Amino acid sequence: MVFWCHGWKKVGIKINGKRLSNLRLADDIVLFAKGMEQLREMIKRLLALCEELISSTDRVAKVQRRLTLGWNKFWLLRHIMKGKTSIDLKRQVFDSCISPLVLIDAKRGH
Repeated sequence: MVFWCHGWKKVGIKINGKRLSNLRLADDIVLFAKGMEQLREMIKRLLALCEELISSTDRVAKVQRRLTLGWNKFWLLRHIMKGKTSIDLKRQVFDSCISPLVLIDAKRGH
């Protein structure tokens, strides 16, 4: 499905009136092209798609890391955050100690 979303509708070979551009099985991909030039273009698109996915995975890992840091700090401060402390103090602690850990990359634009 990802291939169709990235401009693969008009590449490949026609079989019985339908276009076949690739076969995928597990971690293998077979590309079908009319010629070498089309194959080069398909490989270029595939590599760009891979880079995009890797970059996306990297961003997800960064977000997960930030959330983990935030939760770790929350549990370190559980005596305040879960205790009988006023909601105002809890908000101040959250805003100054927990929130920056989670949001620091967002503020920098990373």
